[in-house]
This record gives sequence, structure tokens and C-alpha cells, in this order.
Amino acid sequence: MRITCADCGSTQVLPPLPPRSVAECRRCDRVLDRRASTHLGLALAAAAATLLLLPFAAFLPLLASTIRYLVFDESRLISSVPVIYRQVWFPFALGFLLFALVFPALRAATLCAVLGSLRWGWPLRERGRLFRWNQEMRIWSMTDVVVIAGVATYFRAAAPADVEVLPGAWCYVAVAALALASDLALDRRRVWNAILPDADGRRAAPPPPARAAACAVCELTLPGLSRGAPCPRCGARIERDLVRGFLPSAVALAAAVPLALPAYEFAVIVN
Repeated sequence: MRITCADCGSTQVLPPLPPRSVAECRRCDRVLDRRASTHLGLALAAAAATLLLLPFAAFLPLLASTIRYLVFDESRLISSVPVIYRQVWFPFALGFLLFALVFPALRAATLCAVLGSLRWGWPLRERGRLFRWNQEMRIWSMTDVVVIAGVATYFRAAAPADVEVLPGAWCYVAVAALALASDLALDRRRVWNAILPDADGRRAAPPPPARAAACAVCELTLPGLSRGAPCPRCGARIERDLVRGFLPSAVALAAAVPLALPAYEFAVIVN
């Protein structure tokens, strides 16, 4: 199959890969394809189990703490949101709700929809767009970060009190483990090719024209597509102007540099 690297724009032909192998770009070493050794059904099962366990993790008790047999408190993941809102700050509460619950649930649901439609042949509109959203939510689904923060909270609270880990915490640990297993078992290039195949470089006689565009998300080679048109596979906007694509990152970096020194120098929290 023929893939255009989204980083350097080099178009290259990849042979069929054996399981547990990786294909890298010959120019910039970007990973173009990683062939998983498992079937897509494992990623589907892990995503379905994640979606099933998330309500239990959100509403079942997480921790129970007792201070000198006098003060008893029981926490839940969903009840942490209003507590953070009242005691810390509204953006933190909203971020916790999105990163710990909403985005993991949406990511598991979209993956179940895409893989289920491919496995059983269900008609599903905008299948490529759904899978693109699923991949874009990957960085915002922070179940592993929440588990690490929960472990730190446990040892912090266990110093002055007797703390008991309850079923909600174990359910969320299972959610984080299943989300990781789904990521490791998912063969993304196989999913993209099942939605819309890449061009077969061995059978495609003419090479792509010099000004061929490439999708920066699914890396589909698109000869002759006009700038600003949607990708026929994932729906992302095709942009040939690299300067415009890197401009938001450059602006954010320029704004962050003068803030780095006061961020490290000044106090963060006063208790």
C-alpha cells in the first residue's frame, strides 16, 4: 500500500507486514504502520468492557476513610466533581469530569461502533470520521493519570486516617487497564484500510503527482485534491500550507516561553 508520511510528506510503498512489525518513514523515522499480533476483536471486547464498567466506577464508592473512629467519609468518582468545583476551581472540576469520565466513555463508545460495524457489516454513516474522533480523543482520555493520582491520594490520606479501597476504585483500575489493552491491541492501519483502502503501490502504475496532497490524520494519498477539501476517508480538512498548520503551535510556544520563569518562581498553592 502507498502511504504519504504526515510529517515530512514523503510518499512510499509499504509491503504487507508480518505480525509484531513496524514500518518507519525512510526520511523522518515516523511510524507509518504497526502491525499488531492480535485480532481487532480483542480491541472491540476491551472497549465494550470499558464502556460497561465505567458507570460502576463512577457511581460505586471509591474510598472510605475513618479518622480516630470519629469522622467517617466515603467518596465516589462522580461526587468528586462538585467537591472540586466548590473547593478548588471550576475549570479543574470540568477538566476532571471530561478527562476521567466523559472522554473515556465517548472513546470506548465510538470504538465499539466502528469496530462493530466492520466486524458484523453494520451500516454506519461517517465511520471514518468517528474513528478520527476516537483517535483525537486518545490524548484527552486520561484514565491512567486518574489511577496514578488515586494511588497518590490513597497514600496521602492513609497517613492521618484509616483508608479502605472500595469497589468503585477497583472498577476504575480495571477501566484504565482495559483502555490500555484496547490501545495496544488496536491495529489502526488495518481499521483505516477497512474503512477505505490505501492505494496499492504495487499495482498503481503512475506515481502520484508532485503536488499530491496527503491527509495528516489517516495518511491517505490524495492526488489532485484541492486545498481545504475534506478527506474522503476520515473527513479531516486537507491543508497543503505547512506554515498555516504549524502556526497555532508556534503561537502557543511563543506565549508559553515568557510564562515559564514565573510559573517556576512563584508560589502555586498556599495552605
